[in-house]
Order: sequence, then C-alpha cells, then structure tokens
Amino acid sequence: MSHYLMGLNAGLTEDQLMGIISVLELEIGHEKTQNAYQLLNITLKDKNLKQKENKKMNHFIYHNPVKVNFGKDQLCHLGEELSKYGKRVLLTYGGGSIKKDRTV
Repeated sequence: MSHYLMGLNAGLTEDQLMGIISVLELEIGHEKTQNAYQLLNITLKDKNLKQKENKKMNHFIYHNPVKVNFGKDQLCHLGEELSKYGKRVLLTYGGGSIKKDRTV
C-alpha cells in the first residue's frame, strides 16, 4: 500500500497505477494481480477519505458590521464613507440602478 501512496505522491495518476498492474497481469496472470488491484482500490479509498476529512470547515469567527444610509440624497455621502476603507472596496447591489445612476 505504501508503494501506491509513494506513486501518487510522486505524481502518478490512478490510471497510470492501474496501467502498471495491467502490464503485470499480462506477464504473471489475472489471479496473481487481483491482490494488487484490491490494494490499490483500498489505497485510493483511504486517500479520498483523508482528503474529505481535510476539507472539513475549520472554526472561525466572522464579524460583519453593517452601516446602511436610508433616505433621499444619501448617495452623496458614499465617497466619504468609502474613503474610510482604503482605495479598494467591494460594493454589492441589486438590479443595476447603481450603474444606471452612474454612482460607480
């Protein structure tokens, strides 16, 4: 099993490892290579399970304070508000009126 892992870590694909076993099968027969196929399948399942475990979400804290200006002529305060956050900000908007009004 460790040889398969070494092959995977070295960059061999599942298909390439299966191909190696296929070549062996031609040389030594189907019965003698069944164990090799089984071990490779076990190795691949184990590797996939470990990859899934590593993709679990880590604990974190997300803090998102929001300030919303409502009312007439509030867009005139946009530049002043945005300047507090630096030169690059992310704006989210709905149906496109922000573009039609040439706010951005």
